[in-house]
Amino acid sequence: MGAVGCSSTVDIQVKLVDPCNQDAIASMDYLSFVPRGDGLDSEALATTVELDEGTSSSSALKIPLAADFSLVVAGYRGEFRTGAADGLGVSAKRDLSNAEGVVPIQALFALANSFYQTSDLADPKTCTQMQVDRYGATATYLPESGKILIVGGAKIIDQGGGNFAIDYPRIVELYDPATGTFQAVAELRIGGARAFHTATLLKDGRVLIAGGEATSMGITNALKSAFIIDPRDPDDVKISEGGLALRKERTGHKAVALDDGRVLLIGGRVLNAGAALPSDHTYLKSIELFDPEAGIFTFPTDANENALELSVGRFGHTATLLKTGKDVFVAGGMDQTGPVLSVEVVRFGGAAPSITVASDTTSVGPIFHAADLAQNGAVLISGGYATVSDAEPQGESPKNPSQNVEMWNFNESTGAASKSCNASLSTGRGFHTVSMSNRYAIFIGGRGAQGEPIGDAEVATLALGANCFTGPPESRPMATPRAYHSVTKMTGTGEIFVTGGRAQNPGDVYGQSIKAAEIFSPKREP
Repeated sequence: MGAVGCSSTVDIQVKLVDPCNQDAIASMDYLSFVPRGDGLDSEALATTVELDEGTSSSSALKIPLAADFSLVVAGYRGEFRTGAADGLGVSAKRDLSNAEGVVPIQALFALANSFYQTSDLADPKTCTQMQVDRYGATATYLPESGKILIVGGAKIIDQGGGNFAIDYPRIVELYDPATGTFQAVAELRIGGARAFHTATLLKDGRVLIAGGEATSMGITNALKSAFIIDPRDPDDVKISEGGLALRKERTGHKAVALDDGRVLLIGGRVLNAGAALPSDHTYLKSIELFDPEAGIFTFPTDANENALELSVGRFGHTATLLKTGKDVFVAGGMDQTGPVLSVEVVRFGGAAPSITVASDTTSVGPIFHAADLAQNGAVLISGGYATVSDAEPQGESPKNPSQNVEMWNFNESTGAASKSCNASLSTGRGFHTVSMSNRYAIFIGGRGAQGEPIGDAEVATLALGANCFTGPPESRPMATPRAYHSVTKMTGTGEIFVTGGRAQNPGDVYGQSIKAAEIFSPKREP
């Protein structure tokens, strides 16, 4: 392929590679090459080649140079067609505005609606993995660079003789899709490491790390500290760890970035030292706001100048930013009395913040369920545990997660949330994740009926009506069974990045923390 600018021509040498666990390219009959970038007419410049026993050839394609050039490669089986592809590859963005000579363009090409393992693009048959195995970490997609920031988590250490310990990794990592590799880019200070914290992308490209938990001197405590990581220069990642503190220590809380740039922290719990039962901990109703410009956390107040609080303490809940950008849907969880079935909406669009409690209650397992926002603005919630004894049993793995799925609509004028449909997964899941992609819901991993980490995802097509799905969800095998994993949507490609987590064999009390990562490539148009 070639590209032409105002007065010069640049040859583009394209190399497609398979992931380390797929033979994707050879299974296609046609490949369509679609240049992307500011000022490019992608549709007019697209070209299609027919594969002949795994090889292809075409004349050079001349395109205007772009400062943010990328190449999308769509693969099709059978007759060539447009629309959703059977395989896709997207190159990293390149600045070709001043390019000369031959420019190599490399893209990893994966089967649609499948998981592929992260792969070294310089040696594609080699799968890559994090520098440190961890669960309860955070993974944050960075739109400016297209990389993924991985922070914190816990690491299980087998000390032999049936003894295990938990370590909290201080290494901060970046995953680079352009190379397929993970790189240690910074290190948290002693005392800064944590798990089950939140990581929130700020409008300026920095990332707020808040709360979480860590063990010191044999006691696990919820943390009050927070810090900011600046990954805008991937070659010089900076950590500002001084001066930031929450108003209340908390772990297992949720964080949501409002459209105005502020960050909302919701619920969680305080781990009381020596607590024998989950009910012995303190469950938080409180809400905090972080203002990036002021650099402080505050308790927001309602119209009567009272601290704005949830109707009930929540841990193991979800919080989803609604399409308005100023309203947050909060569902489920548990408190000291047991499971919480109620749903409420925290509102920041009026003269003063307020909370509206829904008249209906959830029918999914409220504790450690999963949630995400659908394209039509509804919230989908799934799985979870119906009882505290199933979610946090003493001395054994969580069991008996729900198969239930439901969607909720939001009325902006009244602030009311109402249930719109129900469905069912093939497998009950807790400690899983759900990610929406166009009309698809992808339910990834989690723990199954006997507490075992689940080695597949279920993909369902959303419907309109009393049933949330058009038909039964379809299973997609994962490379690694996992729960307590981290996910983030790669908005540049539409893929879902999955890393870390916890594996566990039957009868294994502690299990193993996971280094491996994989990516789900949903079926989508190029």
